[in-house]
Amino acid sequence: MSRPTRRTSPPRVIKAVVLAYAVPAIVVGQLLLMTSNGVIDPEGVGGSVGMLMMSLTIGPVIGSPFVLPALLAWWGLHKLRWHTLWAAGLVGLADGAAVGANLAGDRSLSVAIVGVAPYLVIGTLTGLGVWWVAYGRQDRLAQPVVGDQPAT
Repeated sequence: MSRPTRRTSPPRVIKAVVLAYAVPAIVVGQLLLMTSNGVIDPEGVGGSVGMLMMSLTIGPVIGSPFVLPALLAWWGLHKLRWHTLWAAGLVGLADGAAVGANLAGDRSLSVAIVGVAPYLVIGTLTGLGVWWVAYGRQDRLAQPVVGDQPAT
């Protein structure tokens, strides 16, 4: 199996970490606010606009137990040069499963399975988004200068 040759840069890593914290915080916060037992609550939809800033401030604090292990797993994959698109999807899927299982709590199995599904999708899409920000669009990275160096 060949190792990926994709590169990244510190600004891309920072953007990917911000994405890993912000997107799930916004989406999960809005999802939890707008739904009540899986049903769209009209009052929750109206209040969701005001909750956007609170999702951005509280979400990273509440999400840290889930995002930090995912970032550590991603760091390990990067060091091993296994930072592929499928690995990003699997890390996101595992993270989404952890969030969904935590939020499902002691509910019945059928309710827990239906309740976990959105978090699996959110986690997978976030993992793929983090990969795309950190490693995608390789043509936009500064290319190393190859050629003759001027004599000094």
